[in-house]
Amino acid sequence: MGDAGFENIQFKGVPVTWSPSCANTRMYFLNLNFLKFTYDPIAFFDMTEWKAIPDQVNDRAAQIITAGNLVTGRRRTHGVIFGIDTE
Repeated sequence: MGDAGFENIQFKGVPVTWSPSCANTRMYFLNLNFLKFTYDPIAFFDMTEWKAIPDQVNDRAAQIITAGNLVTGRRRTHGVIFGIDTE
């Protein structure tokens, strides 16, 4: 997990990280050895032309376009526990 400025608890040597985006009745398990980010090299952080912003004198904006996907080759190495009783 990199050094994000905080410590994680560990279970059998594996870091367990909390996220406010995860429902409190679920627990997800990801095996980082089998996750890979793939991208389209034609559209990987490609910048559009600069465009003027309406009603903003001397301002302009461009967009950054990317196309990517997080993939796995072994779905069975990941998991989820749901229906955790929080009471």
